[in-house]
Amino acid sequence: MCNCYFCDNEETILFHEHYTFCPNCSAIYTNLMIQKSNCDHIKDGVVAVIRRPWYAENRKVPFIKEDVTGFQKCSICGKSCIADGW
Repeated sequence: MCNCYFCDNEETILFHEHYTFCPNCSAIYTNLMIQKSNCDHIKDGVVAVIRRPWYAENRKVPFIKEDVTGFQKCSICGKSCIADGW
């Protein structure tokens, strides 16, 4: 187990080998390799989100969000980035 990237909850659930679920803030995320970033927010260690946290206060850390077309962008500034694989 590892602490939640968003709320630091100690009781996260790992599933499908690469995904983390936090029952405290409802986030589902994974770690990907950053291939390209057009901003200073997206660096190694930033997660890609499948389901963002319920609470806005937990969304203050940068993360990669993906729209329905597959376009990845920074959660802070909205600039494009590319992350893939494990």
